[in-house]
Amino acid sequence: MDVRQLRQVTEICDAGSFSRAASSLGLSQPALSRSIERLERQLGMRLFERSGQGVRPTEIALHIVARARRALSDVSTVVQEVGDLAEGRAGSISIGVGAAVRAILAAPLAVRLKAAYPALRIQLVNGRARELIVDVAERRLDMVITTSELVPQDRDLVCTSLFRDEVCFFARPGHPLLRRPHPPPDLNALLDYPLASPGVSPVLIAQAQAFEPRRRDNLTAYVTHDYSLILDIVRRSDAIGQAPLSVYPHAFADGEIVRLPSDHVDRYHCVSLTHRAAMFSPVVCRTLELAKAAALDLPDLSSLRVSGTPAAPPRRRAVTGAP
Repeated sequence: MDVRQLRQVTEICDAGSFSRAASSLGLSQPALSRSIERLERQLGMRLFERSGQGVRPTEIALHIVARARRALSDVSTVVQEVGDLAEGRAGSISIGVGAAVRAILAAPLAVRLKAAYPALRIQLVNGRARELIVDVAERRLDMVITTSELVPQDRDLVCTSLFRDEVCFFARPGHPLLRRPHPPPDLNALLDYPLASPGVSPVLIAQAQAFEPRRRDNLTAYVTHDYSLILDIVRRSDAIGQAPLSVYPHAFADGEIVRLPSDHVDRYHCVSLTHRAAMFSPVVCRTLELAKAAALDLPDLSSLRVSGTPAAPPRRRAVTGAP
């Protein structure tokens, strides 16, 4: 069964007769009847019951139409997008961005997209990542860029890796922890101070279970998805921040904050999620390519020293494949 046949079955169901459907499709009635008869022979079952009052779709035909409408809509969207891109007309894409992505990748990606497609309408949607993923699954968004930790088990969602980063602890210059001698402080020592972070990982929670109540309370002292607020809290107090290194490249380079040595290692893995049907869209495919290119231009701060001065930053290598 091909797209042409899906259109024919859908149009007959909508029109309620072969003659009206044939007129809408630009076919003669005999030609449409022969096409449906061939399809019925291929399937080995009837799709329509004919009578003097018209045609009545069988349960099989109704099932085909229910599943075909979204597919036909997707085909029409792709055809429209290709025409728009070829002729320089405006297309559109909606991208959900998680908290870290807003700080790291959203702006570079948007600039690259606009340069590639000047007429493209770009909608960047902020929100909680779990809710944005639901919007992608239900086709309200074309794509979401977030952390691999939140990727659901859903066969309709396609996951593409973009980059990996190291999650670090950091503090203001002159923080008491920076005056401690080596070896690096362990998590118990870090939690002498309140932590400001976008959320606490299960690994960190498990490690802190053996700590005294005061330190466990410090683990969730400041929880916010606003990375600019985390930075401001750290600069104004002895609170310790936690974030992927790439969130604050300028603050580290300018010495506003200093990376803390620590024996606790964590990773951030940035991925995009798209609905399987959206992968047919040329705009979505091109956006994924540009997202990977933007990730390659992120500075690699993994060698950042405790003094806050990074070594000459090599370019980050983007990654591909599922997490």
